[in-house]
Amino acid sequence: MQEVRVNKTVGAGLVFIAFAIAFAFGALQLDLGTLSQLGPGYFPFAMAMLLLILGVASLVEGLRKPDVSTVMIPWRPIIMIVLALLFFGSTIRGLGLMPTLFLTIFAAAMADKRNTLLSATCLSAVMSVFSWLVFKVGLGAVVPTFGPWLVSY
Repeated sequence: MQEVRVNKTVGAGLVFIAFAIAFAFGALQLDLGTLSQLGPGYFPFAMAMLLLILGVASLVEGLRKPDVSTVMIPWRPIIMIVLALLFFGSTIRGLGLMPTLFLTIFAAAMADKRNTLLSATCLSAVMSVFSWLVFKVGLGAVVPTFGPWLVSY
């Protein structure tokens, strides 16, 4: 872990602003509609604007009252979670739902030093089966259970 001096209120404000901009951009890809007939992008855009206002208010408050504190940045969990999400996004079509979920959940579980190989394996197995039941059986998702990289024709 790395020790960094930060103003948490300013940091939160910047994160809110970044998310607001990203969601507003995404909402603008949809039809906003008119005030009498709201389109599918109206509500997400309105929520993004509220988040932007909250972010600006938080940023201003943090700049007015500099409350700098030292925090430890947990690099291992950050890197493991980001890599797990990238892995999921890049392999779900090739490996299929079950193997991709199992490996993604396993990597995310191993981000916490307190997890053992056994606990991460058990968590991965249970969550993979649960997700299969919800998404494949319950919702009928079209993603293959085992993808073409694993199933030979």
